[in-house]
Amino acid sequence: MKELTERNFRREVLEEKKPVLVEFYAVWCGKCSMMEDVFERLGEEMEDEMKAGRVNTEQNPLLAARYRIRGIPAFLLFVNGKEVLRMTGMIEPQEMTDRLADVLRKADTGNKKKISKK
Repeated sequence: MKELTERNFRREVLEEKKPVLVEFYAVWCGKCSMMEDVFERLGEEMEDEMKAGRVNTEQNPLLAARYRIRGIPAFLLFVNGKEVLRMTGMIEPQEMTDRLADVLRKADTGNKKKISKK
């Protein structure tokens, strides 16, 4: 899993062509630890559709502030450098997969329409 920082966030997330799912977490956070396996498994299962990375909020407080992270774990999906989905706290794996698939499907449909018009 890619560790995202204030130094590489722009390149790895905002400038990335593929959608990127970002988990904001802290080492001391029990819920974050419980969601870690779910997040990693999801990243592996959906690696063809998106990239995934993690931001340690204690080591990268400016990123947490920029994206107004109020509770952790927080999962933000970025498409074309913009946040398109936010999920916070304990989330059932199937719910997370379904919500991501729905947003990614809509993002793909939008891209295909733009491409076909050109």
